[in-house]
Amino acid sequence: MSNFDRREWTTSDISVLGLEPTAKDDPDIVLRLGVDASVITAKQARELAAELARRADRIDPPVRRWTDVPRTPTSIIGDFLSSGKSATEHVWGDKGESVLESAMRSAHVVSAFTVVALMAELEVVAPARAAALAELLADAWDDGGSVHELIWEWHHDHTTGKQVGFEPEQVLELEVTRDA
Repeated sequence: MSNFDRREWTTSDISVLGLEPTAKDDPDIVLRLGVDASVITAKQARELAAELARRADRIDPPVRRWTDVPRTPTSIIGDFLSSGKSATEHVWGDKGESVLESAMRSAHVVSAFTVVALMAELEVVAPARAAALAELLADAWDDGGSVHELIWEWHHDHTTGKQVGFEPEQVLELEVTRDA
């Protein structure tokens, strides 16, 4: 079964170009060019470009450069808005995605929305704390292993009624006021 089905772009009912089915383990993406036509609309060109990018990412996923881990509230917000928007486009656009892949993308959209909303709010009401939290998040993301360890530890603390998070005693003392 392929991850992406055949797609065709046409103008005036004449086939201009088409993509053959593409699976995750395919080495290439097969593109057919029509004989009778040579023009596609701007909308069709954008759709084709997006479809080619999705298939290319499936066959050869881009490698995240961990040196680019976002370290400020603004960069975290931007990173999650970008990846959340991309995941949203894939959720609504991938017909050949498995249920699990679609569920994971949907979960990322919800997570990105949550991170953006909370970081943006914290940056408004407590900018110094938001900056410190951004550094702590970046260090955890950069390390990789500590994310899993902290989730495990925080889950245990939460189930036993303890506060969770980075330096929870400082968070408890945080008091902010908002302008009306």
